[in-house]
Amino acid sequence: MKTRFLSGFNDPLLNAGNFSVKFSRYFLIPLIFSVFNTGILVAQKKSSQLIERIDPPQWWSGMCWNTVEFLVKGKDLTNAMVELVSGSAVLKSVLSAKSSKYLYVTLEIPEIPENQEIKLRIKANKKSQILSIPIRPKTHKNFQTITSSDVIYLITPDRFANGNPANDHLKGFYQSSTNRNEPYDRHGGDIAGIASKIDYFKEIGVSALWISPVLENNQPHESYHGYAITDLYKIDPRMGTLEEYINLSASLQQNGIKLIKDMVFNHFGDKNYLFVDVPDSSWYHWWPNFTRTNYRATTLMDPYRSEFDHSVMTEGWFDTHMPDLNQKNPQLARYLIQNTLYWIEIAKLNGIRIDTYAYCDQDFMSSWIEAVKKDYPDLYIVAEIWEHTVPPQLFFDADLPQRRLANTHLDGITDFQLHFAIQEALNRQPGWAEGVNKLYYVLASDYLYKAPEKLVTFLDNHDVARIYGVLGKDLQKLKIALGWLLTLRGIPCIYYGTEILMAHTDGHGLIRQDFPGGWPDDTINKFTAKGRTPDENEAFNFINTLIRLRKKHPALATGKLTQYVPRNGIYFYTKSDAYNTFLIISNVNNKPMPFTPAEFFEFAELKYVYGDLVEWSGESENRQTLVLPPTSFTLFRIQ
Repeated sequence: MKTRFLSGFNDPLLNAGNFSVKFSRYFLIPLIFSVFNTGILVAQKKSSQLIERIDPPQWWSGMCWNTVEFLVKGKDLTNAMVELVSGSAVLKSVLSAKSSKYLYVTLEIPEIPENQEIKLRIKANKKSQILSIPIRPKTHKNFQTITSSDVIYLITPDRFANGNPANDHLKGFYQSSTNRNEPYDRHGGDIAGIASKIDYFKEIGVSALWISPVLENNQPHESYHGYAITDLYKIDPRMGTLEEYINLSASLQQNGIKLIKDMVFNHFGDKNYLFVDVPDSSWYHWWPNFTRTNYRATTLMDPYRSEFDHSVMTEGWFDTHMPDLNQKNPQLARYLIQNTLYWIEIAKLNGIRIDTYAYCDQDFMSSWIEAVKKDYPDLYIVAEIWEHTVPPQLFFDADLPQRRLANTHLDGITDFQLHFAIQEALNRQPGWAEGVNKLYYVLASDYLYKAPEKLVTFLDNHDVARIYGVLGKDLQKLKIALGWLLTLRGIPCIYYGTEILMAHTDGHGLIRQDFPGGWPDDTINKFTAKGRTPDENEAFNFINTLIRLRKKHPALATGKLTQYVPRNGIYFYTKSDAYNTFLIISNVNNKPMPFTPAEFFEFAELKYVYGDLVEWSGESENRQTLVLPPTSFTLFRIQ
């Protein structure tokens, strides 16, 4: 039988506790530690080290979350005593973890306008050391959030650009080298590489970056992807440094580009120090034998579900090297919340994308977002919900009356339903609810969402087949898909390489291929027009032009959407605001098709704006019929 932890959820926003408080009442000659914002402890005498690290490594005054539970790790902290030596803080409690290597030290940090250092003396086993915790005033305020005016660009950093080859081969890692010929090895892309391409982001026109995790992934296999994190407070040195990440964020902001951090709350990597040395076994879900999740989020809402299936979904491991977290443990819950607040403040984030959201404890996720929003109400938070029909995706929308679980408070959800519908619209003949009509039906379901304009829409991403390959490498089909993505409702997200026609459909390692020109020894540089083929430049320019039109005419990005029932493989809709009305027409047939706008609209003039050129037939311009080219996308302004 599976081992279960049935203790009720302890809201991490509340004081959890009857903690035992232990104070040192005498002075010893201390061994001084300094805690830098890099998360590294530096000792004067390593051989007599008592404390190895403290999480979080620093904090801020002026936070709503002003009572912080620091996780202290040492060699043997049995019967440890803690004393506040200096600093404007209140030592609220000290709790011994079940493992003798850990202490939970809770401090209340008042609002102070200047920098300060809190010093704690910790004594155990005839050793005494002082920890210095930097406290800085909170500064991340009044920042821009993510809206439907934005266009997001998704990057797998190991595969985008290698700006610092010196960090490719580092000792102390299971995967300490790179091999670009092996799809599942590390290739060497890094933060410096991303920073070197800011002008490219501006050229294509995107306004936000979503970067896959860059935290330490010291795993023996496939550590390149970043989703099996081994240290939540440390940038992977093979990706760069904390300073580089902070500087990247600042440079992006200076150039009008927002930053979205990819965060994982469902699991750690099994080489995470918190799994190698477990503070408390109840931090994780354990099974007698390895049990993989069934990946069925429907078990959260299915009124006929079995408890077995529900348990496997929420407590099964995502993969063999990804131990499943039990966020009902109050110390783990606080650890994850504080880690989030740390990264928002230190990196000045604009948004967070939550990986594997449905697999997490839903009560915890609700409390997590409440805590985050208290300090950062404008932070955009979107959850990955990879489901195949509208109802399971909708289940995670905020304020859903039928949910029967805690309010998610989410700003947005990744819109897999639109993703699937666009693929079907361009690859399947129209039927009553098939082909392009599926796209119509998916959008018709938007009345169910609280704010459909906040859904993140996409054609492909780092987990699914490349859209250009799915569409049979048909450039005209791709342009229709991109046209829909950039003019329908939602916040569009473009996966790196779509603009240069990356087309792999099999295997994550190939789907996440290197961007040509991102490595010093690349012979082709597709970051430049000269290095791209004519078809690649056509795709790049199509995206760039539509993004520029979105910026020039907000109706295309944020205007009211009015769609019409598809007719004979022709799908059309309008986007309008107080200043402009645009008509978007697509012909998904492989032959020319007639379309008479005057049957649906009253207008003085229909002005061509962008896309495939059309022909007119008839004598009176206002009553003329358009002849739409095969597989075409055209944008008009109605005047």
